[in-house]
Amino acid sequence: MTSPSLPPHIVAALPTPSQRSWETIADWVGGNGDATTIRLLKQHLVAWPKEIPRQPPKQWLDDVAYKPLLALALNVTEVSTYGIYEKKIIETCRRQGSDRRHLPD
Repeated sequence: MTSPSLPPHIVAALPTPSQRSWETIADWVGGNGDATTIRLLKQHLVAWPKEIPRQPPKQWLDDVAYKPLLALALNVTEVSTYGIYEKKIIETCRRQGSDRRHLPD
């Protein structure tokens, strides 16, 4: 899903979830954060893995004008990733024909 309203470097960053991609997106959207752009970015970011944090830049936290952009950020704590990884382990075990969910003794 690409959009003519997003510049090429943002379109290139969206399908490659990483801290660097998020920083590129956050730097750009800080000056281009209209409602349509935010909605478009949210549509892309929902597909990113939930274990990749998207910390808001300090400026977004300090200035009320950036408040709408906070919807794009994602705080990830270590504990919040446990369920994600547990689900992936279970899915992998099932695909391999095993229902073991712990390391061998």
